[in-house]
Amino acid sequence: MNCPHCGAPPPPGFVPPPGQFSYTCQYCRQTSMQGQAAAPQPQPPTTGPIYIVMGHHGHDDDDDDHHPHHQYQQQYHSAVAHAAAARSMSWIVWLIVVLVVSLGGSGAAIMRCTKHSTVLSSLVWDGSEPLHCSGNEKISVSGVTANFNAGVAISAGGNCQVRCTNCTITAPTAIEAGGNAEVIIINGTITGTAFLAEASGNARVNISGNVTASGEVKKSANAKVSAPTPPAATPAAPTTPTPAPTPSPPAAKAAKPVARPAPKPKR
Repeated sequence: MNCPHCGAPPPPGFVPPPGQFSYTCQYCRQTSMQGQAAAPQPQPPTTGPIYIVMGHHGHDDDDDDHHPHHQYQQQYHSAVAHAAAARSMSWIVWLIVVLVVSLGGSGAAIMRCTKHSTVLSSLVWDGSEPLHCSGNEKISVSGVTANFNAGVAISAGGNCQVRCTNCTITAPTAIEAGGNAEVIIINGTITGTAFLAEASGNARVNISGNVTASGEVKKSANAKVSAPTPPAATPAAPTTPTPAPTPSPPAAKAAKPVARPAPKPKR
């Protein structure tokens, strides 16, 4: 094992320590590698637990239940049953995870299905409580009936998008939209006893189709509200006063007859 740099031999009797593959020359002080570590031996493949079933024959006594081999068999079958149950549960868990991931989340899957199913749309909003939408949600419902005596029926903010088709909504404020939210109403009846729509920020409210809408519209900033204008009430035609009847002139008094004296009798 000579130094590859200067060619000097190692000191007499030098033996590299076990596991050390570098050599420092005592003359030129250069360190060089002398071989390399052996590759690790491959490990044998691991397998699951190995069960050895030992049976016995020729014992039909009542004491078989207490025999060590019988007890071992009971323990073996119990362990196998528990292992099978654990594997079944793990498969169920993995199946649920795969379904959720493939559908992009259970919530997103329901949102997509609501575009085609009125039954599933009721799972998103059934009208029993006000609808609140925020963030980047996309909600589409159909055929919802919602009546509230106070508050707001549909409240949308952030980048939320709400589409309601053939809905019947009545509330003091039917629609409230802010941020970059968008609320689309197609057909149905929308009644705001105080406000039909309150929009702010960059919100958009679009009410169209065969829809009956009533209530005041309030908007600010860059918000836009598109809603059918309720028909103006036709003013009643003015009534012409009936002239008072002209009083008739009093009738002329009849002349009183003049009493004449009776003629005197002749003699």
